[in-house]
Amino acid sequence: MTLSEGSTSYPLATLKKSKHGSAVIYELELHNRPDNRLTTDFINDSILPALDAVERDWRADAAKQDGGAAALITYGPRDKDRFYSNGLDLPKAMTTHLFFPRVLNALLGRFLTFPIPTIAAINGHCFAGGFTLALAHDFRVMKQAEGKAQIWCALNEIDFGANLPAGMMAIAKAKITDATALRTIALEGQRIGAQQALQFRIVDEVGKDGQEVVNKAVQIGIKDAPKAKQQAWGLIKAGMYKEAIVELAIDRGNDGLGMHARIGGGAKL
Repeated sequence: MTLSEGSTSYPLATLKKSKHGSAVIYELELHNRPDNRLTTDFINDSILPALDAVERDWRADAAKQDGGAAALITYGPRDKDRFYSNGLDLPKAMTTHLFFPRVLNALLGRFLTFPIPTIAAINGHCFAGGFTLALAHDFRVMKQAEGKAQIWCALNEIDFGANLPAGMMAIAKAKITDATALRTIALEGQRIGAQQALQFRIVDEVGKDGQEVVNKAVQIGIKDAPKAKQQAWGLIKAGMYKEAIVELAIDRGNDGLGMHARIGGGAKL
């Protein structure tokens, strides 16, 4: 079944389809309030089904003459532009059977190999698993603001005594290619703002507010959407990120994370 222009609702996400000339832009607003924790229900009932719907719709369009120009953008709730994703609900993740290999890794792998250009419009804080989700996209645009509106990205596992799960580390190594930047982010757990993320080449552009972030993401999508027409975008990515894809596919269960700190209700990974 193909998607009509307009919005499609999922329990914790809203998918919007719009035409920009010959390009189709899909926008996926994630709203597992208050802070878009990546839970099993959120991933399995909203994000992955939305991705499946986008791919089906794109493939149907790509089968038409001169069709298939498309891109996908994700962002957090637009009413506040405060969180892209605050990571995992770690206590739930640690007690959910095979959460890391079967749920989280499935999500990361889906984005890493998605067959059309993907752009993370980082309109709010982006921590731990949420940061890894943004890294799994092809492009990133981040909000640059000051004071209470300022947002941060971080892999902060070091601060509560947790190892980085293998799948998350695989994504970080694939996308943060500068060794100093990776050390700063993964080993020191330093929070980075938009300018430092730009300096580290983690984001491609910055915007002064949530709307500008989304607008710039749409422009990247329109520019690169025609590259999806020949249906090679995902195939080339599969070769580029082969090592990470192999790591994501290894089933380790929830063991071996090296938890050395007591995980409270607010912990995020």
